Amino acid sequence: MSRRHGWIIGVLLIASVPGFTCHKSTQRADLGVPIVLKPGQWVSFTHRLPLEIAFLRVVGDSRCPVDAQCVAAGQAVVQFAGKSAEGGFDTFLATLPGGAPEDSIPWAKWSDYRVRVMKLDPYPHAGVAVDSSAFVVTFMVKKG
Repeated sequence: MSRRHGWIIGVLLIASVPGFTCHKSTQRADLGVPIVLKPGQWVSFTHRLPLEIAFLRVVGDSRCPVDAQCVAAGQAVVQFAGKSAEGGFDTFLATLPGGAPEDSIPWAKWSDYRVRVMKLDPYPHAGVAVDSSAFVVTFMVKKG
């Protein structure tokens, strides 16, 4: 496949994500401060335009429930969409290890930015399914 065809297919895939190309940012924020979003919400950053990030969905959540004993702490994987002058349109994943202290949570790299999921609510309870629309993510974005 040629480079041009790959680019066209990528744009079409991104455009197929509901609300990705036509949206209104629900918040404005600065880099380096915690941001809280629900699924489908966008944030735009005041330091530079255009830079916008959306919380799309939770791809997986294997965090150990608060009322259970587990061999491993598990993790949550969150999918974001990003739009910037440097990175164009794209989706990316960020991981939140279960029970990890904030300073050990990994940064996800996207374009010229780093994204760290700091919290994902609700935290799982044993035997209780979480409605995917109920998730709320707290994350931070930094340059570099």
